[in-house]
Amino acid sequence: MKKGFILILAIIGFTVVLSSMSMAQISPIDVTTSLPPGTLMAKISKVPAAGGDWVESTDLAFGNLEEAKDPQTGKSLGIYLPKFYFAIDNGWSGGGHVPGKTIAYSYEGDLDFGEHVILSYVKTIIDPNDDKKTQDLLPATSVLLKNGFLVNSDYYANQGWLRVYVGIATGDDASKAIGAKPFTATQAGGTDYKGKIKVDIY
Repeated sequence: MKKGFILILAIIGFTVVLSSMSMAQISPIDVTTSLPPGTLMAKISKVPAAGGDWVESTDLAFGNLEEAKDPQTGKSLGIYLPKFYFAIDNGWSGGGHVPGKTIAYSYEGDLDFGEHVILSYVKTIIDPNDDKKTQDLLPATSVLLKNGFLVNSDYYANQGWLRVYVGIATGDDASKAIGAKPFTATQAGGTDYKGKIKVDIY
């Protein structure tokens, strides 16, 4: 039985459109929350796929997916990747830690799309050597978007917070290990995907 149940919705509407040239586009993912004082907060950040600094973002928008090419030969790798990757930081409003709570990420929507997107969650702290940067503690745990995950709030007790990275499958060994599928030219043009991520606390 869920006690003290609080529902926080991260409402996600997204569309993937594959043209005849197999270019994929994902429309902005709108994330809205309704948060009573003292409950979980969610902040979105993004980083260029080519590398750079994390910056705060008002939306979760992968934009046009670009054909990935071998940097040495210039030949196509047969997959399509985004210009940005994202992170959702989860912390308690007003600071501090609320012990013994379970945070649940779940997905409602097209299951095929849910097999292309990966959620990787990890405990994150402020970098002790640079207060403008963050540092992940312990290896991240990765799951398919369609499967979601549960984590106890004590996972990041005493210091830090829960960070959830959101990315598109690349076809590497880590992606294959959890069954994630990259976008390829085999996706039918004009395919639309819609759904939402739910964040529950109980």
